[in-house]
This record gives sequence, C-alpha cells and structure tokens, in this order.
Amino acid sequence: MQTIFITGSTGKIGNILLKSLVNEDYQIIVLLRKKQIEHIGNPKIKYIYGDILKPFSYAAALKNVDIVLHMAALTHTNKINMYYEINSAATAGLIEECKKNGVKRFIFISTRAISEKGGHYSRSKLMAERHVQASGLDWVIIRLSEVYGIDGESGIDMLLNRIEKFPFVPIIGGDKYKLAPVYVADVLSAISGVIKESGIKNRIYNIAGPESLTFREIIDKVLKAKNIKKIKLRIPIFAVQACAHILSLFSDNNFMVTDQLPRFLSEKSGDISLAVNELGFNPVTLDKYLAGYGKN
Repeated sequence: MQTIFITGSTGKIGNILLKSLVNEDYQIIVLLRKKQIEHIGNPKIKYIYGDILKPFSYAAALKNVDIVLHMAALTHTNKINMYYEINSAATAGLIEECKKNGVKRFIFISTRAISEKGGHYSRSKLMAERHVQASGLDWVIIRLSEVYGIDGESGIDMLLNRIEKFPFVPIIGGDKYKLAPVYVADVLSAISGVIKESGIKNRIYNIAGPESLTFREIIDKVLKAKNIKKIKLRIPIFAVQACAHILSLFSDNNFMVTDQLPRFLSEKSGDISLAVNELGFNPVTLDKYLAGYGKN
C-alpha cells in the first residue's frame, strides 16, 4: 500500500478528491491547520497538524512517504507578499523536506493561468513550478483551468446557478479573452490517473475543458440551457480594474482582488492533447453538463 502525503485537502477540490482517495488502496497523511478538521475517524487517514510555511512542523511525517500531492495554495488576497510565501517559498520548503526524507514522487497542482504577465498569483505559481522542475524528484505538474460543478457558490458555479436572479448579466471586456471551463469530475479523474500511474514523471498536463469560450459565449450557453433571456451589459476592463482597486483600499474582503484581472486576461494554453493521449482525459462539454450530465 502506497502512502500519500497531501496538502490543501480542505480546499474545494482537495476535499472532494480526499473523499475519493480513501476508497482506493492508499494510506493517506493529511497536513492540516488545527482549525481545519475533515474526515476525522477514517482509519486510512492520518492527520498532521502543522503550517505549510514551517517545514519543521510536518517534516517528520514525510518519512516513508511514496507520493506528495501538493495542492495547498493561496488564490485570492490583496497582501501580495503572501502569494510568494505560500505558493512559491512553501513549495520550495516542502521539496527540500521531500528530498531529505527520501520521497521520490511529487505531484503539484498548478494553474493554467501561468504567466509572467498574469499578476502576482500567476507569477508565484510559475516560480513554484520552477522549483518543482529543478527538484530532481519524479515530478508531475497539473495545470487546472476554471473548475465548475463543485459547490454552486463561487466562480462559474455561481454564474450557472444564479443567473436567473441577476437583473442583468455582466460581460467583462470584449470577446478576446477566453476560458476553458472543466467539470470537477474530469479534474478528479485526471489527478487520480496521475497518482495511479507511477511511471508518469516529468510531465506538465493542462486539465481544461474541451472548448475555449469567451465570457459572452458561456453566458449564451447558460441562458439557452435555462431557456431565459437577460440583458447583457458589457463592462469595460478599466471599470473592473477601478472597482477592484477601490475595494482593495477600503476592505480586507477578498471577494474581488486586484490580482484577479491580469490572471483573467493572461494568455493561456488550451492544449489538452498530452492529457488526452497519456491519461485518457476526455472532458465533458459545458453544453452536456448544462443538459443534466452528472447532476442528481
């Protein structure tokens, strides 16, 4: 039985993945902060309470670990330095502890918005990827696109589930900027596939939906599927920038952070061919999901 050490299991994707992995033939070690307690009582999960920024707090737990699945990340903050501390420096620290303890395999969950021009979040994840690639471990990087089908409360999920209640639908920017929404079950399948195939190493996989869509095209698909009509109001990029800047000055709320816009506008690869060919990745289309795929 292989042992997997997991960070970030209390995130929305990590929480669902953990529930799936406990049904497989693994011994699981989960790094948690004390205030985050999930799945207590499952004999296949061992909980380590520590801080991803303090390697000494979890280092001993890496002994005899076969795989590290590093999912922990900071995605929304106006405290710029925290992106680099949590996403980059903490990854480097984790890698060093893996090497000291003989861990061979390192799976890193990254983002498709990986770019020097994508804002501080994107740059911090790019720096983390470079640490992974230079580690000397058997590494795999999984770059996720915009994931939907999780909770209905954030991101594209909120749009899909609440569009009827909107007085109008905002269209941010023009039709130049594209997203590739990917269904959460397809994401879980891809990550599980990488974990199971021990021979996969030194690979970067884009895990995205099969279509690159503008925000307007996504809106149109949702409206058509729900058979409703809404006024579509185009909001210029500069207006969104100004709003995010003002909110950052007067509020600690991370509902909208200044870093989100460059992330949205940055160039992103839509090439999923490597995942298709090597992982059997076959993501569902947004149209199929909206028609009822995967819903109970």
